[in-house]
Amino acid sequence: MRVALVFVFFGLSAHLGCGSLSNAPAPALAATERKSDTLASVEGTALVFVKNRGQVPAHYRLHSVGFGQTALFADSHVVLSRSSGTSFVVSWDGARETTAEPGVPSNSRHSFLYGKEEADWHQNVTGRSSVIYPNKYDGIDLHFTGESGNLKSTYYVTPGMDPLQIRWRYTSSCLLETSITERGELTVVDREGGAVVTEAAPLAWQTVSDVRRAVPVRYALFGDGSVGFELGAYDPATELVIDPDIEWATFLGGSGTDHINDIDVDSEGMVYLTGYAHSKYCDETFPVLAADRTT
Repeated sequence: MRVALVFVFFGLSAHLGCGSLSNAPAPALAATERKSDTLASVEGTALVFVKNRGQVPAHYRLHSVGFGQTALFADSHVVLSRSSGTSFVVSWDGARETTAEPGVPSNSRHSFLYGKEEADWHQNVTGRSSVIYPNKYDGIDLHFTGESGNLKSTYYVTPGMDPLQIRWRYTSSCLLETSITERGELTVVDREGGAVVTEAAPLAWQTVSDVRRAVPVRYALFGDGSVGFELGAYDPATELVIDPDIEWATFLGGSGTDHINDIDVDSEGMVYLTGYAHSKYCDETFPVLAADRTT
């Protein structure tokens, strides 16, 4: 099945939850206030990635096409952005600034109609199944995919190479708090804007004689704010794959100034927040449901 999507832009300006970033992207597509049955039916489907033909700032080589969220891929970093305007930058410590490359073509085509001038329109752009950073670290390739609708980063470690090279960090103009939950998930919380990014507990494996063998792995949080992996025993002579998911868990906030003082996650993954809100429930801008829930 071929899918064709058309996006209409009437202006591009980045507004972040607290201040602005020097690498601030064009915002994600504006979310509709009411979800049509068609839109609701396609949310959660696979992300598609498209090459930049001028529809986003020039230093981004590709970006994702999704509903309510956008990932923009530069050579040195990735920006995760929501239609609400909140953005995080993901960068890799000690990594090579390798070129972000498009993966194999998908069966989708995308058009971006920017403004009124047809010269500014970008039509029939082929979707891609992934974004690849070859040799991001010595002997380690980084792939981004999105089969489930969440952004997935996968590291492929060549035999003999050191996976402990891998270090990344989240930054923003806002105050961020990074922690590891009891379930092994990595959470990054924007205390000002209320956004939460979650990286699912990682999986790691090696394939030997067509049999996948699990390798113990968990996140490691370092004193400088960077994140890496801790690994159990594995065969260094065999390729190692490390595979976490990235997802936006929720947004909390409304039309006023809302602030998180503390956050905790229990053993069942429930998030508890304390703080204050100047947004009013009665003006329907302060949510009583997570942003990814409709009931």
